[in-house]
Amino acid sequence: VLPDKLEAFGTRGRDNGLYSKFGLGQSLLLLPFLLPGAAASSITRLMGGEPAEFGLFAASFANQFVSAAFLSLFYLLLRLYFSPGKAFFLVMAAGCATFIWPYSKYDFAEPSASLFLLLSLYLALRGEGRPGYHALSGLACGLSLLFRIDFIFLAPLAVLMTGANKKSLAAFAGGFVLPLALLLTYNYSRFGGFFKMGVLGASKADRFRFNISEGFRGMLFSPGKSVFLYNPPAAACLFLAFSARKITLRRLLVVLPFAAYFLMHCSWHSWMGGWSWGPRRLYPVVPALIFAAGFGIGHGTLKARTLFILSLAGILVQLDGISYEFGKYLYGIRDNFDGSINSFSYSPLYGHLKCLLLGLSPDYLYLKAGPLFKTALIGMLGAGTACLLSVYGTIKKEEHQ
Repeated sequence: VLPDKLEAFGTRGRDNGLYSKFGLGQSLLLLPFLLPGAAASSITRLMGGEPAEFGLFAASFANQFVSAAFLSLFYLLLRLYFSPGKAFFLVMAAGCATFIWPYSKYDFAEPSASLFLLLSLYLALRGEGRPGYHALSGLACGLSLLFRIDFIFLAPLAVLMTGANKKSLAAFAGGFVLPLALLLTYNYSRFGGFFKMGVLGASKADRFRFNISEGFRGMLFSPGKSVFLYNPPAAACLFLAFSARKITLRRLLVVLPFAAYFLMHCSWHSWMGGWSWGPRRLYPVVPALIFAAGFGIGHGTLKARTLFILSLAGILVQLDGISYEFGKYLYGIRDNFDGSINSFSYSPLYGHLKCLLLGLSPDYLYLKAGPLFKTALIGMLGAGTACLLSVYGTIKKEEHQ
């Protein structure tokens, strides 16, 4: 139950208590980080030290572990289709040149939901008729809904990867029903209804609209929220879209869940994801676009050089994103929030850069760190760049073979 001062983030339950309108999963995920930090705070107070919120500090690291796990699993999935060099090239593009990097700093639920959905897809693909794998795939798919209920639109992907084998589908359903039962019970205990999530009706603004044009244009083309502007490597998938000559049923079935997910968010009042870096709602779509781009590399459709250049541009964009706290920037222009979406001069991309040029509190720990930490950081960045260049050379060789 939330305190009354947080009413904007909750919905009144059947006992008139204020309950969070967000998913249960992220709260459970943060506990292993929050509890040791809270214990450290208590020990500090008992020893007469200055009170500090170590719990919140420790919890802030959760999505960094989640993002690292997501990228590791993404590499394993890519290896099912691509060579080691190409898979590493694509996962580097996803991790360093898309908003996966900036969102590793915050406790939004999209990274965690995407991790469990990706785990579900990977297990389904590796299962090959083994019921145990498919049961775990269903469990992972169901767990993603505890973080973001809108991932129900993407759940058919895991079913599609499971295949038409009845035993596999039954095993998947058996795993899926466990977290689903937890979710429904949680809903009933709060709001007196199995399908009452606390999202719709939490406020007058929390609703769907029949007009999707604003969200459609905004997430694709606006200067403040375009998915391609904030994730340049994702634009590589456009080369495939324009060159695709054959549309198979399987390809169509893979695209349809993403299309439904996208259109659903186009109709949601907060399609832009509130105060966020780029179109936060499309977090699970961006890795899928990069995955699709991988099929064009080395087949004449998409040159490795093109994806490499887009990735370099993406790294610069994400450096802009992590260099200044976007919540602080958007709060500063809250009276002109629409301008941050529709005008480049107010968009976070330009606004962050302007704040940095004005010397306004860049969000970099290394500015306060000692020389050893700075040297290590520079060395890591240099090694990462050299590694990316080496992989790029390997991909270029594959193109000519």
